[in-house]
Amino acid sequence: RMSRIGRSGFSSGSRTFAQLIFVMASIIVSSGIVAMAPLHRVSARLAGVSRRLASRRLPRCARAAASSSSSSSPWGASGKTLQVIDCHAGGEPARVVVGGLPSVPGRTMFDKRNHMLKQMDHYRKLLLLEPRGYPCQNANFVLPPVHPDAAFGYVIAEQNAVYPAMSGHNTICVATALLETGMVPMTEPITEFTLEAPAGLIGIRARCEGGKAVDVELKNTPSFCRPRDMGVRIDVPELGQVELDIAYG
Repeated sequence: RMSRIGRSGFSSGSRTFAQLIFVMASIIVSSGIVAMAPLHRVSARLAGVSRRLASRRLPRCARAAASSSSSSSPWGASGKTLQVIDCHAGGEPARVVVGGLPSVPGRTMFDKRNHMLKQMDHYRKLLLLEPRGYPCQNANFVLPPVHPDAAFGYVIAEQNAVYPAMSGHNTICVATALLETGMVPMTEPITEFTLEAPAGLIGIRARCEGGKAVDVELKNTPSFCRPRDMGVRIDVPELGQVELDIAYG
């Protein structure tokens, strides 16, 4: 297994090798060889030993590199590539992944969201955490739709392993990326289509000019109220009792 680079700039394998050379040099000094032979001969002898040891290590490193590249671990050497578009909606950032993901199982988009949360969170970490990400970044994984009325589906991922069922600014970024890449055909001045979020179908109405999505409106999933959440009375300091209705959506 290939070692990682440490803070000092040497790998753990290199550090061990350097320690071995130091021990060999100590043995040579303690045995009096240095006193008997010129220093350049001792250096040449150590260089020859180091070359022989390095030649023995090469096959093992090659095997380690090969096993690392074929490993099922999401980290380390990899030849896979994600196609990602960085967007923002009013300054709120979002990375839209439009290609490179493996198939995500699930009968519904919410099932796919759950699978990514539990089994594929390394993709979120790769995009949102340093060195590629930063604390305000978000990710959106564009997937084939499940519902026949949707052009595409998408799973939203945010910091702290949060996978919301719906997000307004992330949806605007997804719609913009799909339109401006041609994945959804653009019709000027207005393009309308449907996306499938984990929460359900989201209607998109985009105003387009010169190949750009200038303005994006969305129609969210229906909100709802439960009877027991209507007419709730709470006591508010300095205001007294306040009556309110609680809605979801």
